[in-house]
Amino acid sequence: MAFFPLPLPPYETSLEAFGDYRGWPYPWVSPIPFETITSSIGLGFEWPAARYLLGNVAAFAPLGVLAPLLRPGLDSWGRMVIVALAVSLSIELAQLGVSLRVGFAYRVADVDDVILNSLGVLAGYTALRFARSRLRSGRRALGRESDRV
Repeated sequence: MAFFPLPLPPYETSLEAFGDYRGWPYPWVSPIPFETITSSIGLGFEWPAARYLLGNVAAFAPLGVLAPLLRPGLDSWGRMVIVALAVSLSIELAQLGVSLRVGFAYRVADVDDVILNSLGVLAGYTALRFARSRLRSGRRALGRESDRV
């Protein structure tokens, strides 16, 4: 979905498709933090806005769980922030590169996507840390129970 969004081609390629054409970097890049997030929240919590906000967070939550499990050296907040930013920024730059290659902005490289994706990674990492702490406390409780028997 990052590179081939629905609906599939043919895409609208005229300037009218972009609405308010503001020149470079618009419509190719949305560099203003929280602009897209704010406009989505302003639309209310209906499906298109919710899909944008929740989808970007949810899509990257598994990375926050899997990365530290597969690479224990990544198991720290600072390293997970770096992973989140690196992966998300790479995808946004690749989307921009594909758009430039095809000659029109079929995807907009958006700084808000980087923010939301990073929040998703950190939410997944938070869930992993919470689950680990619950497992440890459960094991300690089981250990105390076995001492009584």
